[in-house]
Amino acid sequence: MSIIKLGPDNFERFSVIARPRRTFSSSSAGVTGSVPVFARSSTIEKEVDKPVFADSPFTTDDPESVRQSIIGTSGSGNILAGMESYLSGVNALTVSAAKGKKVESLRFETPFTLNSDFLRKSNIRQILFPYYRVKNSFAHWAFTNYQCLNFFTSSNIPSDTALIYDNGVTSGSRGPYTPDEGFGLECYLNPRYQPDTDTQVYAPGAIYHLSSTFCLSLCSGSSKDSNGLVDKFKLMLQLSSSAEVRPDKASTGSYTFFSDDNCLSLNSWHHVAVRWSPDYDNGSGSFVVDGQDRGSFHISSRSIAPVFNGSGSQDQDVLFVGNFYDGPNSGSNGTANFVQAGLGSLPNYTFNFPLKAEAHEFRIWGKFLDDDLLETYRNLGVGSTSPRDLLFYLPVLFTKESPSRQVLVTPFQPTLQTTVDAHNVSMSFGVGGHEINVENFTREFIQGRYPTLHNLTGSEISWNITDFEEANTLLYATGSFVKRNLTVLPCDNGLTRPDYSILAPGGLENHPLGESTLSKYVNDFGNLDLSLVSLNNLIPTSSLYPGLIASDAGLPSSISQEVEGAGPDNLNSDSSSGVVLSIFQRQRDNSSNSIVFFDTSNLFYGGRIHPKSLEIIDSSITGSGGKIRMTLRDNGVGGLYRADSNTSHAKWAGVGTVLYDEGLAVVKSPLIFPFGKDQFEISMRGERQVHVMEIAVPCPAGQINSSSNPTFIPLIASDDPNERSTGPVIITGVNLHDDNMNVVARVSLAQPIIKRSEDRYLFRIKMDW
Repeated sequence: MSIIKLGPDNFERFSVIARPRRTFSSSSAGVTGSVPVFARSSTIEKEVDKPVFADSPFTTDDPESVRQSIIGTSGSGNILAGMESYLSGVNALTVSAAKGKKVESLRFETPFTLNSDFLRKSNIRQILFPYYRVKNSFAHWAFTNYQCLNFFTSSNIPSDTALIYDNGVTSGSRGPYTPDEGFGLECYLNPRYQPDTDTQVYAPGAIYHLSSTFCLSLCSGSSKDSNGLVDKFKLMLQLSSSAEVRPDKASTGSYTFFSDDNCLSLNSWHHVAVRWSPDYDNGSGSFVVDGQDRGSFHISSRSIAPVFNGSGSQDQDVLFVGNFYDGPNSGSNGTANFVQAGLGSLPNYTFNFPLKAEAHEFRIWGKFLDDDLLETYRNLGVGSTSPRDLLFYLPVLFTKESPSRQVLVTPFQPTLQTTVDAHNVSMSFGVGGHEINVENFTREFIQGRYPTLHNLTGSEISWNITDFEEANTLLYATGSFVKRNLTVLPCDNGLTRPDYSILAPGGLENHPLGESTLSKYVNDFGNLDLSLVSLNNLIPTSSLYPGLIASDAGLPSSISQEVEGAGPDNLNSDSSSGVVLSIFQRQRDNSSNSIVFFDTSNLFYGGRIHPKSLEIIDSSITGSGGKIRMTLRDNGVGGLYRADSNTSHAKWAGVGTVLYDEGLAVVKSPLIFPFGKDQFEISMRGERQVHVMEIAVPCPAGQINSSSNPTFIPLIASDDPNERSTGPVIITGVNLHDDNMNVVARVSLAQPIIKRSEDRYLFRIKMDW
């Protein structure tokens, strides 16, 4: 044995950043991916302060007392009974709870009462967001104004839904959405949905339908995936009288045309356009997909619309988006009655060809679209100055304005009013119900018109139950309500970007407040940002009542208890509701409570979440019947964006915020609330610093050539006949001593090393913590 002094040159210290990947899944089937608090967790290890299971209870921790209590003071004799008693007592103890403790990713929503979750929300919004806002531009209580319309079908929701825009004559001319001669139909389209089985027929789905004028539909292509399901698509165009024929009965010719087969791919965003003019190449038209011609057609007529008689249109009174109207289109039961008399009064009509896709940037032009115009608006939306001959424009942007209509303030009580927020604030702050204000996202900007939402409205629920149920349980039991809440979703199309100047055609205000039409487009500083929809100040604080009231306004007793009474109109944020907004009264917080939080302990990831690594998946959005799967990812600079399509994503369109150092993700967009309620999966990479000290221990020649072990016997180094070295030592480990020769660390070699006197070695010992 030899002692070698180590100097500073023998030590090297450095840190390694490890990026462990963690995945956590929570569903009704159970939880996977939990991380144990103790690295060496045990399912059998037991912990006791004092063993009390022996024949005589111990009064001291002295080992000799423990031994004597089991085998007796004599130290001899049969100890079997004592040992069996001891081991039986050990086995009877419960497993250590601490050793089995695991950490999970927690999901929570803003509660209805004043509890710890509400305080956590307040700390995040009022403390953490302002702290991180310097380097995280997404740390504002707002979401990006970038949405799409979601058309889908499921067994639990109605398929006969549509957006119906009034195209009625107002000045003795054709309807404003009816092209006179040339036309262009345009939108961004993502065929998101497949049939459930390979035997189910994929029926055409109408994108636009203006009766007797045009119908553009999405149809299945000939391509199928490995499961036999359609994975490619094409477009079908029906013009003039052919637009009255059901899409499944239409055939090539007779003003019915098809694009190239398989020109659109499943779950991919495509810019689609159809253009035609009687003056272009003798009446030629074409389908254009992603800037490429994908089929052509020819029409000899000068116009696709019916002959105009000078007194107004009779056949094109209504423009349908998202479905095909199959019914009378003129006369006393014509489409004009959709606006004049209401849907319920019309007999003999059906909507059996729903679109099964996501779409946005709907545009109808009254002229042929040349290549330059197509390329311009393929990359950017329409701005404050609308182009000439643009007849219809639906970008699916949030607007503060909406039409007056019946709005639910509880599942049982509607009131006539308009809405100025993305979701139903009155019901959210009253009884915790969640409803999307679809009307605030579906304004048509050229004429300033709003659609009639066919089978997409929430209706009053009759009181026929004895016990109070959660508001959303009642609301989501209605298929039309579910589909309403899932009609507008965050858009993940990264191929284009809106021109937000269209929201402020009359000029900008730097700090819009109060009743300004721009007051919702502000960040947390109150500065104008047209790309954001603020979730602050949803209710004026002047409506707060200094204390809860207990009077009854005639509601069912259970509901009266839930909203804690009804009161005078001047005590409510919505004076027409006649109900105190109890959640707002309890919490005194007028920021959105349609928020979902994901809280992950740093035991998962170490020091911080590695940017661009966080992914949260809800495999079945609540109410969708498994049809809608949504993935959220972080963009590396603190924003959460939707990432479901196979094409590039809009990473700038934030639906939430990530605080990497805190292990927090906040999903703020009310359009996907309650994200992850039924199940969620969260995965990430962490950043964990591993500190390493490397010690170079020399083993020079001429040293370490003897052993003080009393069992040491000099041997020949090997059985080689030429071996002449005798008495080599075998090194089995290295001890590290401090200045006082205390052993502070010991290293054992996996394989002993034979060292002759002339040999020299260098041991590199690494320790990390």
